[in-house]
This record gives sequence, structure tokens and C-alpha cells, in this order.
Amino acid sequence: KKYYTFQKKLLYSQKDILIKSHPKTKKVYVNNFKYDKKKILFGDLSLLIGDYKLFIVDRISQAFFWIANSNTKILYFNIGRRRIKKEILSEIKKRAYVVNIDPYNIDKKKISFYINKAKNFKIKKNKFLELSMHSKNKNFNEILKIIRK
Repeated sequence: KKYYTFQKKLLYSQKDILIKSHPKTKKVYVNNFKYDKKKILFGDLSLLIGDYKLFIVDRISQAFFWIANSNTKILYFNIGRRRIKKEILSEIKKRAYVVNIDPYNIDKKKISFYINKAKNFKIKKNKFLELSMHSKNKNFNEILKIIRK
């Protein structure tokens, strides 16, 4: 329940924010955002990426990499749920505006501030994300070496 409180703060931090539901938790989103149904996106993320200038994520997952494979900007709220190796986080910071936050103690004003910063973020060239998109790439073994360190 606390997590959905954070998502509601995020949803109302700026007027044009929408939330993409996870395919496996559609009912949970419908129940937790029953008054906000117009602000919830359902469907295939890969079909939505080109329609938006910024995506906000709070975990590094397959969805993050799909977005990273586009020219769309990313705000990554690192909420401390997963450990990420320093080398990998360094590459992620080249692709996304990264902010460490406590999702339960952040207010809408601070969220809005970070969104504005992310909108102006300049995407830098990064080897890790380029290679991670294409597992058939002959250099994919380089990614595996980074991850296994």
C-alpha cells in the first residue's frame, strides 16, 4: 500500500504524468487507482515508447532496457530495492537521469523537480546499454564479463 501512495504522489507531481501498469498486476492498478483510470496505461510497452518524451522507472528491468533502446529520456528513481554494481550503474547514468530516493518520504514538489531535470538530461554514449539490446551481438560476451565481476 505504501508503494501505491508513492505512485500517487508521482502521478500528481505534474499534470501530464501517466502510469504504465505492469501486465501481471492490472487488477491491482485498477483497484488502487480507481479514480484515476484515465491516467493508467495498459498494453504493450514497446508500442508506447515512441509516444512519450520521458519515462520514469524505479527498477532496472527489461522494461528499462526497452526504453533505453530508444531516444526517449529516462528518469530512474533508485529506491534501493536492488543492488547494482558500480560499473553498471555508471553506464546507466550515461543513459538515464539517476536519483536515489526514499519513495515513502519524498514529496510531489521534489518529484516534479527531478522530472524537470530529467527532461533536460543529455543522453551520453554508453557501451553497456548498446550491447545489452542485442544478445546476438558478437560483443555480448563483454556484457557478461561486466556482470560477472
